[in-house]
Amino acid sequence: VWGTKNPDLRNKCSGLISYSQSFDNGQTWTAAKKLVSDTAGHDQRYSDVVLMKNGQAAIAWLDNRTTVPEEGSALYCAVTDGANGFVNEHL
Repeated sequence: VWGTKNPDLRNKCSGLISYSQSFDNGQTWTAAKKLVSDTAGHDQRYSDVVLMKNGQAAIAWLDNRTTVPEEGSALYCAVTDGANGFVNEHL
C-alpha cells in the first residue's frame, strides 16, 4: 500500500492510495490498483493496514467522501477478498 500525489482543483494537496498483492511470498506482485474506484473520491490518505487471522488484509483511511462537505474527511475501511483485492469499502 502506498500513497501518491493527486493535485485536484478541489484540493491541491490531495492524494490517492494504491496497492499491489503477492500470493507467492513476495516473488511476484499484481499490477497496481487504486484503492478507490469511485470518481467522487479524489483524496484518500493516512492509511493503515493490518493482516487478519484469516490471512486477509484490512485497511482504514481518511477519504474526502463525506455526508456533509464541512466535515473535512471521513474514515473508510475495506477488507481484501483474496485476488479480488480490497472490496466492500464503507464509511
